[in-house]
Amino acid sequence: MNLSFSRLKITPFVTLQQTNLKNFSPSNRSPSYDSTQSYLDTSDLPHEGTPAFYGGLNVFYVPLSGLQIYLNAFVFGSHNFYGSVMAPPGTPLNLADAPKAVIPQQALINIKINYVLKDQVHLFVNARNLLSNNQPQHFHTDRIRPMVLFGFGVDL
Repeated sequence: MNLSFSRLKITPFVTLQQTNLKNFSPSNRSPSYDSTQSYLDTSDLPHEGTPAFYGGLNVFYVPLSGLQIYLNAFVFGSHNFYGSVMAPPGTPLNLADAPKAVIPQQALINIKINYVLKDQVHLFVNARNLLSNNQPQHFHTDRIRPMVLFGFGVDL
């Protein structure tokens, strides 16, 4: 959905999802190799590796000629990662016992203010993670710390 006014544009978004695994086998071993873990042993289970909710909004506002404000805010639900990537090498994969990495539910707000000095030159302030959320957003990624960036751009 897009909401547009003379100097304001708002674009909200939302994704609701439920992912289920059908006939899932945590093993890739043949029964002749390992009778305790076989790819023939399957089960149906919910997939927890994707958040059930992701949503937010983008706001673009031009209060004065040459001044642009862009706001991006979003939230997503917690989700988990299981598997051999979390376990020591050589450890068999059994989801009931597998190590788990939890990405917690979180919200982030980012804002950028841009001012056009001349036709091709602009100054900006870009503030990231205004809520000071110190959590990774994806598996094995850095924790996102708040930051404020200042700069200028030249369009060639």
